[in-house]
Amino acid sequence: LGINSIDVHLGGSERDGVAQVLKLIPRSDIFLVTKIDKPPNDMTDPLAAAELVRTTVATEWPLLGVEMVDVLLLKDSASCDVMQAQWAVLEELLAQGKTRALGTYNYCQFSIDCILATAITPPALNYIMRHVGMGIDDTDLIRYGDARGI
Repeated sequence: LGINSIDVHLGGSERDGVAQVLKLIPRSDIFLVTKIDKPPNDMTDPLAAAELVRTTVATEWPLLGVEMVDVLLLKDSASCDVMQAQWAVLEELLAQGKTRALGTYNYCQFSIDCILATAITPPALNYIMRHVGMGIDDTDLIRYGDARGI
């Protein structure tokens, strides 16, 4: 196929299309990145947010046709407690061998600090959108992450 890396959003037609491709090639030949979507804005209960991650993985990964991913990213929430609870579940998945690395998706400095306050495993990366039209790191987010090993 000429590809060796796939970044997939879970749910819907994108997931289903990637699942079809993954049937054609050995899983070991693909570096697979996916992410846990933001919880609903009104979800403030950390236990419910943690269960949302477990349910997402239990439902979506079989539909994708995988038992593990190479990188699992977490999207942010308005609640620090929710992010910390969800991160703890990602750390469980890492310990279980369900992912090789953990990261964050478009986290700001507040959200990074929130995760780092309780994380056993810090994010390996903060996946942020950058393109030439954005210019230099005007928000200082790249330097901020670099200073924290992210």
